[in-house]
Amino acid sequence: MTQYDKKILDLYTDYLITSFGQTTATGLSQLLNYTVSHDSITRMLTHSHFDSEDLWKFAKPFIRKIQSPTGIVIIDDCVMEKPHMSENAIVNYHYDHSKGKTVRGINFLTCCYESIYQDSSICLPVQVEVVMKDEKYFDDKHGEYRYRSTKTKNQIYQESLLKFQATQTPYQYIVNDVWYASVENMIFVQKRLNKHFVMPIKTNRQIRIYQEFKKENEKMEFQSVELFDLLEDVTYIIQIKGLPFTVNLIRHIYRNEDGSEGVVHLVTNDQNLRGLDVLKIYQRRWKIEPYHKSLKQNTNLTKSPASKVRTQQNHVLAAVFAYIKLEGLKILSGMNHFAMKAILYVDALKASRSAFERLKLKYI
Repeated sequence: MTQYDKKILDLYTDYLITSFGQTTATGLSQLLNYTVSHDSITRMLTHSHFDSEDLWKFAKPFIRKIQSPTGIVIIDDCVMEKPHMSENAIVNYHYDHSKGKTVRGINFLTCCYESIYQDSSICLPVQVEVVMKDEKYFDDKHGEYRYRSTKTKNQIYQESLLKFQATQTPYQYIVNDVWYASVENMIFVQKRLNKHFVMPIKTNRQIRIYQEFKKENEKMEFQSVELFDLLEDVTYIIQIKGLPFTVNLIRHIYRNEDGSEGVVHLVTNDQNLRGLDVLKIYQRRWKIEPYHKSLKQNTNLTKSPASKVRTQQNHVLAAVFAYIKLEGLKILSGMNHFAMKAILYVDALKASRSAFERLKLKYI
């Protein structure tokens, strides 16, 4: 955690919420009638180094208000596309699993705390780390120099959970998508954190099914999940190859809006969680998607023209701080982020129209 001007950060995060175009130090200074200089805003963005400790300090009052023993921790990453920006350690090529392809942009991993408060789902980021490809290497296959991160996403996943565990915030489950459903992460959650998880696994994962009171099944060979004729929403006790403990598995068929069907195989180390109750916990993972959407559309995550690594990192964290402000206002007002932004937009249009009327009176 570094020292920074909290007043200027507060002004900047308000600016990210209220702005409808590119967000710059000059723009904020102009908005404040130059009572805060462009240079002081630039210094805050270029010389500070916001990190997860700063984020936790900012989010803590809200977390303490909504925390619950039935809360869950959701981990996911997101790629903010920057196709026209020069490549550097964080603006780089990342695989966007939501699009199924590699895109140029900034990739960041978020650990969110989700809880039900006053009959409303509140999802607050508590750990955020921007993926930095800080190591240059020569790719023999493509015959060119490329960049890679010295820290894997699984390492970031585990470090984020350890940091959050240290806050002593109560929660029940850790939920993530298939990209983080490795044996190492499952062992980490159970052994290191002593917590329960709900994760999907790929159909090619090697498993064997245990039937209670039939020890001969321990001699069964591991096979791909897809080779088993599994009933829908029935709980199976299985062992995943390489995992030293058994988990519960359910197979669920979901229907898409276009009428197509998909299949998800969910596993949990909570032996008491069975059937559709496993699915209910996993479905709470989707609460992180509105977080990603709101960052891009309501806190101007993508609207900074900054080109330096430090400034870009700080802008990402500042946008997350702004999101927390909106989520706090959501608790107080009962309005969602988009409803609040719509009010700001209408007020901005009214102010713009009034300014234009004054121009007409002056010059026409």
